[in-house]
Amino acid sequence: MMDIFLVDDHPVLREGLVEYLHAEPDMQVVGQSDCAEDALEALDGLRVDVLVTDQSMPGMDGLELVTGIRRRYPEMGIVVLTMHKELYLCREMERAGADGYVLKTESRVDLARAVREVHAGRQFVSQAVTAALARLPDQEEDVPLLTARELEVLQLVVQELSNVEIADRLFISKFTVETHRKNIFRKTGMRSLVGLINFAHENGLVEN
Repeated sequence: MMDIFLVDDHPVLREGLVEYLHAEPDMQVVGQSDCAEDALEALDGLRVDVLVTDQSMPGMDGLELVTGIRRRYPEMGIVVLTMHKELYLCREMERAGADGYVLKTESRVDLARAVREVHAGRQFVSQAVTAALARLPDQEEDVPLLTARELEVLQLVVQELSNVEIADRLFISKFTVETHRKNIFRKTGMRSLVGLINFAHENGLVEN
């Protein structure tokens, strides 16, 4: 029996996934959380084989959680459940230590398969993600590796939201937004907002 811990800030989705995974004959959900911070605390007293986590969450995001889990629990399998299929985000998660990457738009069967593959010590990237990556142009290799949180901030910057408005939208501090903006400009090499917006559209980092 595989012991699973689930992290997602959307209650309806999380409860549905818990019900689905519990119905699998070889799986049981031994814990769940709506945020990464609580998940890290809860895991201290649990035996968990595979962690399934959302990528974009208020506060600490999925990338930070994966990094923390890999440092504290090197043997634990990690499956990332996400809306993002961008190559650089998938790579960023892999570098942080994620073992599996599944889109939320895919069938729950893919999630169950990912959990089993990861538990068996294998990597898993779902078919829809693989197909999306295969369609990406070659220059995508040169796109800077923005984190999921930086991508969220970038999308709101492009919408011309202020730092305060972005902080309120993402439930983070204004100081954190300023730090993310500095990192985005540094990674992209852009010096102006207009240049950054053009770069984002040209590289498919935001919807046109």
